[in-house]
Amino acid sequence: MAEICGVSISTVSRVLNKNGRYSQATEKKILAACKKYNYQQNVIARSLRTNSLKIIGILVPDITNPFYAAIVKSCESYFFKNGYLTIVCNTERSFENEQRYVNALSNHIAAGLIIISNQRKLEPTNYNLTIPIIYIDRSPAPLQNTLMILSDNYGGALAATNYLINCKADPYFITTPTTEASSTKERIRGFKDVLKKQHIHGERIITLNNTSDELVNSPQNINNTQLINILKNNKNKIGFFTVNDNVAFAVVKLAIYMGVKIPDQLCIIGFDDSPLASLSVPQITTIRQNIPRISSLASENLLNSIKKRTISQSPVIIPVSLVKRDTT
Repeated sequence: MAEICGVSISTVSRVLNKNGRYSQATEKKILAACKKYNYQQNVIARSLRTNSLKIIGILVPDITNPFYAAIVKSCESYFFKNGYLTIVCNTERSFENEQRYVNALSNHIAAGLIIISNQRKLEPTNYNLTIPIIYIDRSPAPLQNTLMILSDNYGGALAATNYLINCKADPYFITTPTTEASSTKERIRGFKDVLKKQHIHGERIITLNNTSDELVNSPQNINNTQLINILKNNKNKIGFFTVNDNVAFAVVKLAIYMGVKIPDQLCIIGFDDSPLASLSVPQITTIRQNIPRISSLASENLLNSIKKRTISQSPVIIPVSLVKRDTT
């Protein structure tokens, strides 16, 4: 471009970066030539020279999950408006994949990371942490230069369980084999605390053999003896609080197949308020996570951290709400 315009490379650079020390005529000539030849700067090269690579890494366990996808979309939009590009990494719920992505992106590639983690406990030796990190929906052990933004999973569990009891339903919690996530543990803790306060005893936790992703794709494959026996012998109204909407959807389909009437004989409450909850027939009562608030806080705090500004105190707990629909 410098050769085409008959100027030095540094002059082209000053014009494109608006650094001054050039005439209006020179600016007009260079910008016209750039438009004519569709010239664009090498963003990577420029960022490396200034030691300011404007890329954000976003790590999610499963990009096909509506909750994660909605967060990615919102964060990506925010950073694009602020001059940053994003790299979305699908970790496939693998600790090893997550660790490889973090180490690679933090090595002079990304300016910061947003992570929905699968780590139960994060050790300083696990990662080469040289950049700001925001954790969403999970709370591994806090590390320097990190912030955790979490939904009120415990409060959501309290609301759901109390509502089932108010509906005169005998409450049970249904989870999946992957119960180590901090969000799941908080939902189970809230459920147990309500039962303890209400003096409700017995084995109330049902763990399915299938993951929630498997169930939403093939709800007919749900197969748990304890669950089926409860549905068969439901002399009293039963109440199921499920770890997420995918599981709630599968239980709804199983109950309908077995001829159990919803909500007369069975009440069901999910968690997340994914599109599946409102599109299902019947529509599923659920705990709604505030995705816009989670995403905006994560994005704003990461950008503030990158720019060395003040950020929120960790952790940040975002309120949730009960959305009543056909299954209660």
